[in-house]
Amino acid sequence: MSVSSRGLADASQEVRLLRNLPAYDNSQGVLNAIDRLTIVVESLRTDVHTLRTEVTTLRTDFNHRFDNFELRLQANSYNQVAQIYNSHISNSNIPLRGLHDHRNMAVNGFPIDSATLKRLQAPALTALLEAFQLPSDGSLGVKRQRFREFVGLVVDV
Repeated sequence: MSVSSRGLADASQEVRLLRNLPAYDNSQGVLNAIDRLTIVVESLRTDVHTLRTEVTTLRTDFNHRFDNFELRLQANSYNQVAQIYNSHISNSNIPLRGLHDHRNMAVNGFPIDSATLKRLQAPALTALLEAFQLPSDGSLGVKRQRFREFVGLVVDV
């Protein structure tokens, strides 16, 4: 037998033996398993994308909340100093130190001194109380007293 004939005979024998392998005999089963794995991988990709989106949303929300917290903390620190300063005012013409809102911003309409505060009417006091997120209910006298206390005025000047 020639070398080429012997090689073909060996190859033919090997092909016959391939039929005993499950992958060769069950090639459709292997293809089906690959299809199922493809579906699982695509599902995992979708889940990972969803998780990334949720993490990004959480990170954005956290940063926003942290920034707001930081602004409130800065406003609170500023306001404490202003309230202490205002608590030492003994004359109605001495300028008040203005307070900041929860965004650490100066509030429009803040009275320049306690004499101006005494002349504020209910709508202006309501707007100021709401700007500082304080209760705005009650009579004009109640609103004025609530605002005076918040500003730090302890002496009725």
